[in-house]
Amino acid sequence: MTPPQAKTPRPEVLAIGGANRDEVMRLAGPLHLGASNRVSTQAMAGGIARNVAQNLAALGIGTQLLTAVGDDEIGDWLLALTAAAGVDISPAIKRPGMATGRYVAVLDPDGDLAVGLADMAATESLGQSDIETVSPLIARSEAIFADANLMPVTIAALLEIAADAGVPVTIDLVSPTKARRLDALLPGIDLVVGNRGEAVSFLGQDGTAVDLACAIVGRGAAAAVISDGAEPLGWCESANGGQTCGTLVPLPAKVIDVTGAGDALHSGIIAARLGGADIQAASRTGLEVARQVVSSPTHALSQILSKEPPLP
Repeated sequence: MTPPQAKTPRPEVLAIGGANRDEVMRLAGPLHLGASNRVSTQAMAGGIARNVAQNLAALGIGTQLLTAVGDDEIGDWLLALTAAAGVDISPAIKRPGMATGRYVAVLDPDGDLAVGLADMAATESLGQSDIETVSPLIARSEAIFADANLMPVTIAALLEIAADAGVPVTIDLVSPTKARRLDALLPGIDLVVGNRGEAVSFLGQDGTAVDLACAIVGRGAAAAVISDGAEPLGWCESANGGQTCGTLVPLPAKVIDVTGAGDALHSGIIAARLGGADIQAASRTGLEVARQVVSSPTHALSQILSKEPPLP
């Protein structure tokens, strides 16, 4: 089966990283370890890079996706859905003999993540040669988004090619464990995005979201945005040899499901920065996009935006 291809003559953003099947299981009651727990289950297309690519397409931004999936039905399904959402999947790679990635999120009855399980071997198979193959695409993109599902050597190759082409790179920390893959790579990154738990693990220090964002910039990134759920978001960017930092309080939201909140936040930030917004204004837009996602039973931003007023 060959998935339909979305046509994007000149992508504004190239997204590189994870694409997988997400299974969201909501607990009917408290989680009991070592015992059977009753849940309701929903399956959907997922993966941070794939989700951000689809969100950006919903926001009207031309997007291409470089990812790796297995040569299986789930991989075909993922790519077909992504293409139907307006993303150009022509750079995507099928790996014979590998299984397409899967992510299982177990949510408590309030919709907060209790535990997550990930099989990302297909994404981790993306290597330096795959990045070099798309170097012309990197050079003609306006921005790159990547996630830390990629291995460090792959991220390093991406940063080198992007730097030579003068293309800014935004990288998502993904998880407390995978965030550590960015160690020693921060000086080549235009923007680091993640949540407080990921940043604490990466930095090896605690603090508020803005403290952590400032610490990431202090280690070499040009800018950082760190979220902390309903607590104030922290943003920081290097400026005139120093730092400009601040916080933003998320708007009140009736939370239905936090799944996809981070991807939505980061999509809004990238879209706003492409439009010329500074990091503070871009973070404000990202928070509004995230508010819409956590307040909706669907994680598809295109469906949500069709029911919401335009973003500010």
